[in-house]
Amino acid sequence: MFILDGKICYNNLSGKIKHLPDIMYYVYALQSLKDKKLYIGYSSDLRRRLSQHKFGGSISTKRRLPFRCIFYEAFVAKEDAKRRERYFKTNNGKKALRLILRRSLEP
Repeated sequence: MFILDGKICYNNLSGKIKHLPDIMYYVYALQSLKDKKLYIGYSSDLRRRLSQHKFGGSISTKRRLPFRCIFYEAFVAKEDAKRRERYFKTNNGKKALRLILRRSLEP
């Protein structure tokens, strides 16, 4: 990634320079400090969504507070983020996420 004309840019696989869009989509994993279970979600505003979780504004997580964010990925396309979220909610996806987390914590 680099800055060109004041915008964050990247080279795609074909070598063309692309500008990052104004909006990104995020897939994230939260771990409940209460029961150690994971919650997987996606959002176009990660900070707002994490704040909602933190203050009990999410029906799915408010009974398992507090949480900590243990993982997130950014996507340019909403459909890619939704697809990744669905994958992480499958058994194979959960295994893959655990492997990613384990590798990221290794020295």
